[in-house]
Amino acid sequence: MSVAGVTDPDQQRVAITVMVITQDEPPGEGGGGQKEPDAEGVGTTTAGVRAERLGSGDGRVYHVSFVADDGAGGECTGTVSVCVPHDQGAGHRCVDQGPLFDSTGGPNP
Repeated sequence: MSVAGVTDPDQQRVAITVMVITQDEPPGEGGGGQKEPDAEGVGTTTAGVRAERLGSGDGRVYHVSFVADDGAGGECTGTVSVCVPHDQGAGHRCVDQGPLFDSTGGPNP
């Protein structure tokens, strides 16, 4: 996934760098038997997250924190959330328990 929609007030091009990816469920646990890490892309322009969640949970929410830099001294940070709902039917949403676990296998925040 790419972070989009970040603009510069001076209309300069903005470079996005993924800084941290966290999630609200323990890493390595989910429906497909996959192991850690649940996400990748720290230090790059894009993040990759697994579309899995705990079967007994309320959906997984990833928090992708980034820095946006215009190359001329303007910089800001932000976070976008990505929901992997428990069920794929219409109206299903995630319940966000907060950025509790590091998704990339590092120490928890």
